[in-house]
Amino acid sequence: TQPAVWVAEQASAIAQAAKDFELTGSDEGLSASRAVGDEVAALEQRIANPASAWRLTTGFPDVDRKVLGMERGEYWLLGARPSMGKTAMSLQIAAAACDQGARVSFFSLEQRTSRIMQRMLSQVSQVEFAAIRTAANFNDNMVRNINRAQDAIGKWNLTIRDQPMMKPSAIRAAAARDKSRHGLDLVIVDHLHHVRPDERSDSRYVQVSSISKAFKAMAKDLDCPVLLCAQLSRDAHDASRPPSLRHLRDAGTLEEDCDVCLLIHRPGYYMTDDDGSAQVAVAKARDGEVGPVPLVWRSKVLRFENKGYGR
Repeated sequence: TQPAVWVAEQASAIAQAAKDFELTGSDEGLSASRAVGDEVAALEQRIANPASAWRLTTGFPDVDRKVLGMERGEYWLLGARPSMGKTAMSLQIAAAACDQGARVSFFSLEQRTSRIMQRMLSQVSQVEFAAIRTAANFNDNMVRNINRAQDAIGKWNLTIRDQPMMKPSAIRAAAARDKSRHGLDLVIVDHLHHVRPDERSDSRYVQVSSISKAFKAMAKDLDCPVLLCAQLSRDAHDASRPPSLRHLRDAGTLEEDCDVCLLIHRPGYYMTDDDGSAQVAVAKARDGEVGPVPLVWRSKVLRFENKGYGR
């Protein structure tokens, strides 16, 4: 390596370390009197101006009532078996955040950006996903709906990355760049089992624990909620029983690390003729309520609706 190149590389590394330090802050603690004073002042501001209380809604009102929305620094898990709708729900949460003016970074480690955008177009336009993929049997009304969806999505502050097998450190660095450039309000990673651990280990439990703790730290350091999608174990494939925290695949410390855990269950999936019956269970809520939230799965447009949609 040429000396000039080496110096440039070291300078870049030092500059990045300095930025990381600015994000994480110093190692100085905060006195109780200062901390409680700050919190009471923030509470007084929220009382005087409720709109100043920062939190993102998920787009699912019954979920928000249980967990009070997404707050800065929170680490969320969204779990389900394959084909149950993890990506669909995560995209709906991203869309709801964007509609609130939030700045969202979406890491799609499994699917290409083009496929993610096809899904979003279907969800927003209500044009069937199959029609968007094949361009078959389009009519003028469908074209108008697609154009309206394009206008809406085009106004969102949403960044999508589809590099496969990213490490937590690479995801954090990319999210930190987004934060420094235009601010950041939500990070979504789809999904855990396509994340490559920063450190090698023969134990999958250790790998998952390391990944989970990295995302939990990221939420605190970047001061925004981080939502991580995760697959559930095969034991969760049961039409009669909704999944629970014990079904988190290769769980590691996922359960103890997360602040909120949502688990998707679709009984209709196991029927010959899917009736759309679905629910998302709030399986863990560090500062909220747990319990099931009934939903309706609309398979043709790959989206969940609140129970009672269309009635």
